[in-house]
Amino acid sequence: MTSNPANQHCERGIETTVNSEIQERLLELDKTINSLLAPGTDAPFQVLSWIDIRLRQMGLQNNFDALEILSEAYIRTQKAIKNGEKIQSYIAWIRSTCFLIIKEKRTELSREKANLQKANSSILANQKLTKEETESSSLEEEIPFLKKAWTILNLKDKELLKLRFADNLSWKDIQKNTDNKISIPTLRKRGERAIGKLRNAFHSEKEKGGENHVN
Repeated sequence: MTSNPANQHCERGIETTVNSEIQERLLELDKTINSLLAPGTDAPFQVLSWIDIRLRQMGLQNNFDALEILSEAYIRTQKAIKNGEKIQSYIAWIRSTCFLIIKEKRTELSREKANLQKANSSILANQKLTKEETESSSLEEEIPFLKKAWTILNLKDKELLKLRFADNLSWKDIQKNTDNKISIPTLRKRGERAIGKLRNAFHSEKEKGGENHVN
């Protein structure tokens, strides 16, 4: 059964109209963002200052940048528009989206700190071992395996872990000491991967040591 050409034409017309409306909303979003960021703007919502205040309230000022939060909110808003979301006030939408992102970052950071503390307690020589490891062996027995695992890491991983744990720098400070082009979330992911590599190498060396001891 062939489709009606008139119906096809109508469908294409509707699709064109929808796409045109979406493009108009995207342009309106861009205009709103530009107006909020314009130097000397008298807009009722000073977006970057507002984000900075919220980050300080949640103790995240050293971990995230206001512009980073706004950029993520902008991307999410774009996606919402493309998905057909009808936004009455872009300023109100952006503000609520930024606040949601900040809350998500706080949860993410809390989870990350817990994971890093757990990893740090089990693999760094100058920290206490976990309870399970303490019961099975002494600190002196763990150090050779840790040293061997450390040599397996590449230079970038070693430097990143040194800055984070030995120098106790925040991710924002690490960004300043490395490459400002790398985002803080990317640095955190690299740190997690480096810790995972060190942990795996550490336990691998322990297993090898146990096998050699048995043999």
